[in-house]
Amino acid sequence: MTARRRTSRCGRRSPSRPAPGCCRWGTGLSLIHIDSTESLGLAANTVAKAYRALETDGVIETRGRNGTFVAAAGSAAEREAAAAAQAYAERVQRLGLGEADALAAVRDALRAAYEDE
Repeated sequence: MTARRRTSRCGRRSPSRPAPGCCRWGTGLSLIHIDSTESLGLAANTVAKAYRALETDGVIETRGRNGTFVAAAGSAAEREAAAAAQAYAERVQRLGLGEADALAAVRDALRAAYEDE
């Protein structure tokens, strides 16, 4: 099979979002990329082209040197909120806060933000 046919076959299979339960938001894909190239017998450029198509469709997102991840589904506002929540979760974990304390801080911030509405 030619590279062109493989690329078009991959393109036909690319979903608008991952299947439920397949990959949750924030799942890193760099190892999947390497495995896909080797195990499927695809050229690295073919897989890279499929990744670019998925990124264009908003299914995955590239975070510079941090790698490629499954993108949050939904509107731009929902995706931005999900990214902010992910950044917050990573930050409070680095700070050593437990889940209960981190959630309490979020609840307090949300109450304060929505108090004026």
